[in-house]
Amino acid sequence: MMKRIPRVLAVCGLAFLTAAPSAASDDTDELVRRFLAAWCGEESDHFTDLLAKDFAWSWRSGSARSRTAFVQRWKSFRVEYPECSVEVEDHVIDRSESAERTEAVRLTFRGQHRTGRAVELPAMVFFRSRGERLAAGWAVQDDLSALLQLGYSFSAPTPLGGRRR
Repeated sequence: MMKRIPRVLAVCGLAFLTAAPSAASDDTDELVRRFLAAWCGEESDHFTDLLAKDFAWSWRSGSARSRTAFVQRWKSFRVEYPECSVEVEDHVIDRSESAERTEAVRLTFRGQHRTGRAVELPAMVFFRSRGERLAAGWAVQDDLSALLQLGYSFSAPTPLGGRRR
């Protein structure tokens, strides 16, 4: 029988377990849960305890190479999405004995854009932890879906030569 991984729903900075945590849960797992809860929270101070000073973050619109730079990008994101939630769909943890560990999270982001439009999109986030802090994170999400939900429209590009068939 396959054992289900606990699901987490992070709403406005609070994490709620939808299943009892397993005995295998450890500090690394808790760091990611706290990060995801802080993502839709309102206080950037939560990241100070979670992220290494040299925390590296990469996502659709660039990267941040320090905890301070990440917090600035996060604040800009929260201006765009003043209301949001993150629901974890899958969470895979590397349980190796190395000093750095990796976790992968498949999630659904839901938010209200500053325009008032609702957005729901799938995303994948990978984290690397070092000791008691997160050292790096990489996020990939469905940006085209987000743009369409925000009301943008697209047409097929004109082929070289300028003629459409």
